[in-house]
Amino acid sequence: MDLFGKRILITGSAKRVGAHIAKTLASCGATILIHCNKSIKEANELLLLLPGTGHQVFQVDLSKENSALELFQQAGRVDVLINNASVYPAPTLPEEVVEKLNMQVNYLTPSKLMKLTLMQDGPGCVINILDQEVLTSLPIRGSYSISKRMLRDATIEAAFNFARKNWRVNAIAPGPVLPPDFLLNSKMTKTLAKLPLPRKVDLDDLANSVKFLIENESITGAILPVDCGQHLGVINQDEKI
Repeated sequence: MDLFGKRILITGSAKRVGAHIAKTLASCGATILIHCNKSIKEANELLLLLPGTGHQVFQVDLSKENSALELFQQAGRVDVLINNASVYPAPTLPEEVVEKLNMQVNYLTPSKLMKLTLMQDGPGCVINILDQEVLTSLPIRGSYSISKRMLRDATIEAAFNFARKNWRVNAIAPGPVLPPDFLLNSKMTKTLAKLPLPRKVDLDDLANSVKFLIENESITGAILPVDCGQHLGVINQDEKI
């Protein structure tokens, strides 16, 4: 798919990873529909930085039950949906609050937004941002893991069901890129040291992986790890491969 002139909705794109993806795709001529929740100031600042014209900002709280429909109706026609928004609740929150946030923001809302997008006439594509752990056999660790694995399964199911409508559905499973907001000073030292490629994921690499999946019209139903090998697990250095 040629990115030029395509309307691309990126949830959670006011800052961090989402903003970097927005800048990369805008530089290719795409029209970016920036979604934010509380980061309206950052969203409007990003709007002024993006090359090209026609970019828009939409402020919707994705933790609300009807937020997917609200955002979809505001955005209008979408050629590409990137479900990037995710929630990392502070560990001080009550468990029931954390569970509700994880399920709504990480699975229910993006899943509904994906279905609404796929009901349009194709061609187009959807990319869901997951987590490298969905490619592992690690035990499920709470509602965050459950929500990301459910979105993984929804990705594969949608890819199969909507291929004949000329919609492609893929996902990216990132490794450590940026620490969550409540751990801004973390250098992720312990995590990075255990990776096969002992470094954090480069933002350009992640954004270019999104671009690749949009442009490559022969890929659907793929979960692409961009994680410096984290999903492979820790290999004992004394082992010979």
